[in-house]
Amino acid sequence: MNVSRSGCNRSVLNDCGHILNQCEQDGRSVINECEQKTDLLSITAVYVIDPLHLGKAKGGIMVRWICLFLVCAAAGRAQDQYEGLWQGYDGEWMHVSRQLVELADAIPAQKYGWRPRPGVRSVSEAIMHIAVTNYGLLHVAGPKLPPEWKPSLETAVTAKPEVIGWLKRSLDAVKAEHQQVTPAELQRKVADPQNNYRGATVDGMYLRILVHANEHMGQLVAYARMNGIIPPWSK
Repeated sequence: MNVSRSGCNRSVLNDCGHILNQCEQDGRSVINECEQKTDLLSITAVYVIDPLHLGKAKGGIMVRWICLFLVCAAAGRAQDQYEGLWQGYDGEWMHVSRQLVELADAIPAQKYGWRPRPGVRSVSEAIMHIAVTNYGLLHVAGPKLPPEWKPSLETAVTAKPEVIGWLKRSLDAVKAEHQQVTPAELQRKVADPQNNYRGATVDGMYLRILVHANEHMGQLVAYARMNGIIPPWSK
């Protein structure tokens, strides 16, 4: 079975051009790069490449086609700005997580200390507030807090790489915990001796985490726009 170009339009092929040039020089190293860009390598190996013909490829032609397929697939997926929407909690969490990370990446490091006016959260503080709250509310639902977690991280962590690291880890933590929670566990009321959460269930706590993340994603969009930065998904 041969790999077809039909899945990639001309604009996407142009975007893949520099990858193909690298394939000419060192096809195997580019496959490693492609593996970092997309999780479709295993699918390609099973459904796109005929193993009987793989050994007959000459001059790295097959390797280049694998690379083209992978990069085109990744580019096509990256253009789907509606991915996850209307797909339940896990889909919505995937969507807002992707947008938060994209926006945090798009804001320059020198703007992480910017704030609209004194007394209002800076860029880094707004992002860290999301990360700190993700862990805090998740803990109310049951899972343990990371040993290094503390509320003061919101203002203590200001460097862009560290901020994004905390954001990603907190988003992944919510994703992993929600994917393994049982329907019965979702209906359990959280421990709330001071009635701070008004009898909330685990399900309600996860919903609050989702709403809170979207709320502050909107805040960060406003911050970005005020600094002339266009959210990546709006370009």
